[in-house]
Amino acid sequence: MPRPSGCGKPVGHSDNTRFTDGTGYQGSVNDVRLLSAVASRAVSATFNVVAAGAKMQPGQIFSLGERLYRLRTVTWTSATVAAVTFRPPAREAAVSRPAGGA
Repeated sequence: MPRPSGCGKPVGHSDNTRFTDGTGYQGSVNDVRLLSAVASRAVSATFNVVAAGAKMQPGQIFSLGERLYRLRTVTWTSATVAAVTFRPPAREAAVSRPAGGA
């Protein structure tokens, strides 16, 4: 999946100004893959973290398809695999795809 233009680059305030030291806000992008299917109304999933700009933690927002969800818990089962719970419940089923799959 391609990254949105400018993703991960510093940005200024709404009027394009920066902080007094010249820095801007800095975001990060995580490349996370679903390891197993998620049923409609499910509230948990297992992710394979392919690349992380920041470590996943409760409160972060992620998407399954076109829908947004918020992480509630993150339990690392290995260096690259995390079992998570999220809210709201999945609005539709999601299937896992192998790395590089469309």
